[in-house]
Amino acid sequence: MSLRSARGRWAGLRCLCLSVAAPILAAFPADAQARTPRQVAEAFFSNVAEGRWNAAAGLLDLDSFDAYRKSVIASSRKPQAEYGITAERLMRDDPKMPRAVAEYRVKEFEEAVKGTGQLTRYEFARISSPDSLAALTVTDAAARWIEAQDFRYQVWLADKNSVARGCPVTAASADSPGKVQPHRIVGVVVADSTAYIVHTDPRHEMTGTDPRSSNEAKMDPVSSGLAQWYAASPSVMRLRRVNGSWLIIGGHALLSSGFGVMVSCDPTP
Repeated sequence: MSLRSARGRWAGLRCLCLSVAAPILAAFPADAQARTPRQVAEAFFSNVAEGRWNAAAGLLDLDSFDAYRKSVIASSRKPQAEYGITAERLMRDDPKMPRAVAEYRVKEFEEAVKGTGQLTRYEFARISSPDSLAALTVTDAAARWIEAQDFRYQVWLADKNSVARGCPVTAASADSPGKVQPHRIVGVVVADSTAYIVHTDPRHEMTGTDPRSSNEAKMDPVSSGLAQWYAASPSVMRLRRVNGSWLIIGGHALLSSGFGVMVSCDPTP
């Protein structure tokens, strides 16, 4: 075989390998490919906005998440008496608290932890017990945790609690959330193996209050100044580099913008 024919066969083999490898690489999970911290954060927020909880979970640091999950399971299985919440303890911590208030708060706490599923459903979407949580894979558990941090699930859960109390429900539930925009990234800081993503929730960004462009602000600069003063601050996402890949560190501020969901009503007679 001549050198020229050998080179020709090698070139053909290389083209064949590339043509086979291309679709394989394209099908390889995107969250496993090398990305910058910004790209990881953008993919995470996009997945959350579209309700792709498992895809979002694949971008978390699952080792640190699993440690947190195990702590929740252990805490949920703890007998109620071990919490040590009594009216006397609350009054000792706050001498100005009337006994009636302390007893009411103890009753609220007892209702909250009655049954093993009362705590886990707030931390993990639609998980009714620590045993159910323990039976999930780490990725599935992380997906349920991310969903529970999303305001759509929190509204849905608040609606369910309202119905259980005999209250009318008027808020949109998680069954029909409408369109949701992903969080907007406004800054990125990378320091060695740690990165910080500064981001805002479009639902809580200030609009129409810029003194340079808002007609309302020009008419009432005092109100504009107060609106800016009380505006929600951006949130910070933290990532760490593990074996060359950037992973998101979870936490209760991951999707929070300083706003919560609360439903208050008087039960219907």
